[in-house]
Parts: sequence; C-alpha cells; structure tokens
Amino acid sequence: MCNGFSTRAGLGGSVAVLHPTPNNPSFDPSVERLQLLFSNQNEEETTQVNFKGWEALEGMRQPLSWVVVFRDGELSTSSRKVNANTIRSDVLLSFSIESDPSSVTQLDRRLDLGVGDDGIIGRRVSLLISSTEGPLAIAEGIIGWN
Repeated sequence: MCNGFSTRAGLGGSVAVLHPTPNNPSFDPSVERLQLLFSNQNEEETTQVNFKGWEALEGMRQPLSWVVVFRDGELSTSSRKVNANTIRSDVLLSFSIESDPSSVTQLDRRLDLGVGDDGIIGRRVSLLISSTEGPLAIAEGIIGWN
C-alpha cells in the first residue's frame, strides 16, 4: 500500500472504497465503487462520514441497511459470511444509513482515523442489508488513508 510513488495528494481523513461482493447477484455491475470518507475536521467531538457514489444504490436501498467496520482486515471468502454472532463479536463500529446516502452522517463518537489499537485504518468495512436469511454483505472494502 505504501510502496512506490503517487502524484495524488492526501486529502486528510480515511477512505473506504467498497466493491460488490460475489454473493450479491442483485448489485448493479455498472457501479464501479462506493466510497465512505471518514473525517474529524468538524469542531464537535464526533466523526462525520460522507457517502460518495451511493446514488446508484437508489433501487437497492432498504430501510434496514447499515455499515459495519470489523476489527479485522481480512477480505477472504470465508470472512464474508456474516451472521449475528460475527456481528456481535467482531464489530468495531456499526451505523445505519440515512434515507439519503448522498448526505453526510455524524457518528455518535469520534473515531481514531489512524492505525493501531482503536484506529480504523486497515479494517474491513461492509455494507449490509437485511434479508430473509439474515444480514447480507452486498459490498466490502478496507479502510485506508485518504
């Protein structure tokens, strides 16, 4: 991730780029990526999350959809199996998506946007919707530097 040189300047905060999961046949393949931008630049003691590219989910959005930041950073096939026990034990943070995903959401606490114990860099993040079989991860990614 840090190898090489890039002309892209850092924008501050953290970013998660989410891609459709293979177990999600209803995901629109024309959607290249969804972004979550985490920022602590506000004056309050909370973190704000900005959603980019989520307008394409208009037809898929459900009242019960949420974002989960897991404690691990593993994107292997086995880690994509989401169930109630996994969500309870392996989750660092979870929040529901507002009715308008192109908006900015204020979290109820300030996140550590770094690496390490409480930091979110390198952690797996999933977009979940509810289904008859339980929570279904429709997109996943890893949080990195923005």
